[in-house]
Amino acid sequence: MRTLPGGLIWLGRDPQAPSAALLMCDVRAGRDRAVRHELAAALVDLVEEHTGVVKMNAKVEFTQHTGDEMYHPLLGGPQP
Repeated sequence: MRTLPGGLIWLGRDPQAPSAALLMCDVRAGRDRAVRHELAAALVDLVEEHTGVVKMNAKVEFTQHTGDEMYHPLLGGPQP
């Protein structure tokens, strides 16, 4: 593991390896596939714009949950 500028880390053995990004998004189950893909594309654009990681080295993964699996203190705790 090595530390990169901006507090980023790279878990790899090759110090010359290109930068990469993995974004994990938790969303409510049933969200439209096209909307998720639009969000992923926008996130990848932002990653490239703000970190310099090229789009081809970025990945977005979605995990879908029902609302009752989410806990938000700001919203009063467990969600119905």
